[in-house]
This record gives sequence, C-alpha cells and structure tokens, in this order.
Amino acid sequence: MLATLINGEPGEMIPVGDRGFHYGDGVFETIRIASRQPTLWSYHQQRLAAGCEFLNIPLQPELLELDLHRLLLANATEGVVKIIVSRGNGGRGYHPPERVSPLRVVQFFPMPDGIDEKRCHGARIKICNHTLSRNHRLVRFKHLCRIDQVIASSELSETFAEGIMQTEEGQIVEGTRSNLFLVKDRNLITPSLATAGIQGVMREYLLDRFAAQGIAVKELEFDLSNLLGASEIFLCNSVFGVWPVTELVNGENVKQFQIGQFTETASRIADEGFAVQN
Repeated sequence: MLATLINGEPGEMIPVGDRGFHYGDGVFETIRIASRQPTLWSYHQQRLAAGCEFLNIPLQPELLELDLHRLLLANATEGVVKIIVSRGNGGRGYHPPERVSPLRVVQFFPMPDGIDEKRCHGARIKICNHTLSRNHRLVRFKHLCRIDQVIASSELSETFAEGIMQTEEGQIVEGTRSNLFLVKDRNLITPSLATAGIQGVMREYLLDRFAAQGIAVKELEFDLSNLLGASEIFLCNSVFGVWPVTELVNGENVKQFQIGQFTETASRIADEGFAVQN
C-alpha cells in the first residue's frame, strides 16, 4: 500500500528545516474518499488555493492532482486523504525566504472507526475549558497552527465524541474538529465565524445547499446559555458528515437532546455530498 507521497515520491520523512514543522507555515485539507474519488473536491480546492495565496506559497495544482490520483489508485476505494502544503525549507527565523520551494504531502488513511454509529445514534460532547484564539484573517483557511485544538482535544476522554470551544469572552464557536449548528425557536443557527474558528468545507456545503432549498440559516454570536436552550444540535465536518448531538456535558451538568427534523435534513444533504463529486 502506498500511504504517503512527499513532493511526488514515496516517503515518511520531511526535511528538518521545513517551515511547516518549525512554524506551522502552511495549510492542509482533510478529504473523504468515496469510490476512489475526493468528495466535495471543489470546496477543498478553493480553500486550499485561497490559503496558499494568502500565505504566498505556490500551490502547483497540476502536480498535486497527479499525486492525489496516484495515491487513490494505490489504495482502498474508501478512506481519507490529507493534503499538506508548507513553504518548505527556509532556514532559521520567522521571516519567509525570498525563494520558496513548497513541500507538498499527500497521505491516505483508512476511514476512522465509529463514524456511522454516531451518525445514526448521536454523539456525546462536552464544553472544553481551553479557549479559542481570535484572528479574523485566518478563519477562511485550514492553516497548520492547530495548538488550540490540540490542547482542547486533550480534555476529551474516549466517552466524548467531540468538544465545543469558546472564545475567552464566552462566544461559542465550533468543535475541536467540526462546525456547529443548533435549532432554537424553530430557527436554524450556526455560530458566526467573523473573528474565530474555521470555515469548514462541510459547513460551507450545508449553507449552500440549505440556501438552494430555501432554508434560512442565521449566523450569529451566542453564548453557552443559548446552546443549552437549543432543541437540536448537530456537528459537521468533511469526513464524518453530520453527527446529531444527543448529550452535552458542561462540568457537572448534563443535558440530553433529541434528533430532530433539521438534523435529519442536514444528514441527508451531507450524504448527498459524499455520493456526488463536487
């Protein structure tokens, strides 16, 4: 099995001077593979290109697609591909080098366990103590600086499928690896990502599809009290699709939720996104 390509060659090691390793100087995408095809591919391409443009890293899309095609032919028909593009070697110091030789890594992984079980029966989640950093310029990209998510994820035992993150001011933003939707007073709401968080591919796909079906979604700032007052909560990302939330733990307090109509609609839309190439 060919699991990893580094600049088009099989390998397992990156140069020690790589700026992605030193500074998180790069971007990545995580893509669900169905029938040996990348799902929601146009969304991932657009975000990857936008991130590289923002960081001024040459993307080399033709080489990337060749790597992806080669890796997909060599592996199982279903799985997950991770694409990493860093600025490459750059020497010591934060200042980017004038000449950039980007490093691209394409990796194939089996599908994670337990995805379908949580999709059908719901997920148990908790509120994380570690807060999310604010930077409105970075919410559009999946950059390599993921230390907030690493710290928050360390709070999760195996009994929790996901953790919910807030800003220091108490604004609910997203999960450690997912975006969030809730239903309150029959309104479908998702947290505003104006200053923090990540514009996830599945979130953007759901927003587009909801709009096409005439379903209004409000993007709002809200706190924990609003989340606890919801009638439905669901999470989404580009690998597991949609997970209904059936239990939310906040310290010693626990609240149960039902799987409702909006969640079922979102789950169906996500499944459609995995079935068709976009």
